[in-house]
Amino acid sequence: MNFTEKVLIGGGMHFARYFITAGMAWLLFYILMRSKWSSRKIQAGFPAAAQIKREILYSVSSLLIFTAILALTITLNQLGITHIYLKFSEYSTAYFMFSVLLLILWHDTWFYWTHRLLHHRRFARFHRLHHQSHSTTPWTAFAFHPVEACIQAAFIPLILLVLPFHPLAIGIVLGWQMIFNVAGHLGYEIQPAWFHNSIGRIFNTSTHHNMHHQYSKGNYGLYFSMWDRIMRSTHPAYEDAYRAAEEKMFGTKNKANTIARVQE
Repeated sequence: MNFTEKVLIGGGMHFARYFITAGMAWLLFYILMRSKWSSRKIQAGFPAAAQIKREILYSVSSLLIFTAILALTITLNQLGITHIYLKFSEYSTAYFMFSVLLLILWHDTWFYWTHRLLHHRRFARFHRLHHQSHSTTPWTAFAFHPVEACIQAAFIPLILLVLPFHPLAIGIVLGWQMIFNVAGHLGYEIQPAWFHNSIGRIFNTSTHHNMHHQYSKGNYGLYFSMWDRIMRSTHPAYEDAYRAAEEKMFGTKNKANTIARVQE
């Protein structure tokens, strides 16, 4: 497979992941179940057509930038600068599984700290475009300023400078982040309380990121709650907002919620 074929296939996969994942979420929550679930949105009301058009337009711009950075990464690898390996026999299965987990943790860390940086007054102009979507939709996921798109994509080539990864491991993580990114911008809370009040507390919810867009501060994390907890940047009203959204989505004030309130 030559350089052009690799870029075209990789870029095509970027576009496919976005439009299939965001498109399916949009179809289900905003078209097929719009009337039935309208009262269950985290924020009331639905986005105007202009917002959707803007989000898709800038997401396409971001996807093209991601493809350009993919081309750069392939070039660096051909020059022997990065550490992509193609034969599974080069490393153990255990390392492959570890590399997937490591890349997810690295991405979560990279996102948190670059996200905090983008909220600094010197760099906020690059992040302001993403925050034009005060009430998010699945299409918001990649609606970035070009500078922010470059920052968001840099986590892969940077770690490839020091550690070896198989393309399949990278593909798994990119699939994971696309699903999680769309879920975070969904506009509906989909994590049930029984999960959230147990192991689910380590994961961020749709409400978590929705509040970040609504208030433009706090809740900076991507996948996991650890950095917001460590840095004490979780919005103080987050748990109450999550429970309110979850009760609307699932229709009952379940026992798990009652126990959580008592414990607090």
